Amino acid sequence: MRAHVSNVIKLIISLALIAWLFRRIEVRDVVTMVRGAHPVLLGLATVAYVGAILSNALKWGVLLRAQNVHVPWRVVVEYTFVGVFFNNFLPANVGGDVMRGYGLAKYIRRRADAAVSVVVDRLIGLMALTSMAIVSALAAFVQHAANNQDLLAIAGVAVVSTTGLAGGFASC
Repeated sequence: MRAHVSNVIKLIISLALIAWLFRRIEVRDVVTMVRGAHPVLLGLATVAYVGAILSNALKWGVLLRAQNVHVPWRVVVEYTFVGVFFNNFLPANVGGDVMRGYGLAKYIRRRADAAVSVVVDRLIGLMALTSMAIVSALAAFVQHAANNQDLLAIAGVAVVSTTGLAGGFASC
């Protein structure tokens, strides 16, 4: 009974958020844009987007198993999509993380494991982002005849950030 009530509440919240969104946009404009998009490219973009979400679910699942937390793959994928949904509608992009941790906590004995897995997942994503900033800034520096010192500064900040994050992980 409790699970049924929880699902009904989730459905009501989801529908309310979707209704709020559709009141703020011109649906006709969205339909016109989608109809004007190249169907193959739109399909490829959709596959790439869903693939990125599923790869994030896989990463989160690996983190959970590393903590000796065994949750069914379906649950990990479900709460990854829930997190994406809430990250798109709640401010500061942390609502999805809270919802992922909250949802996962129902499936495991130690709730702290759920919180730790979400935080570590977010930090690993941040390390990946700063690592890409290093590569991108250095590639742009090389491509633009090595005369833009701002790109080196960006790469330097990204190196310091990535090193700090990696050092923080190593010390834990």
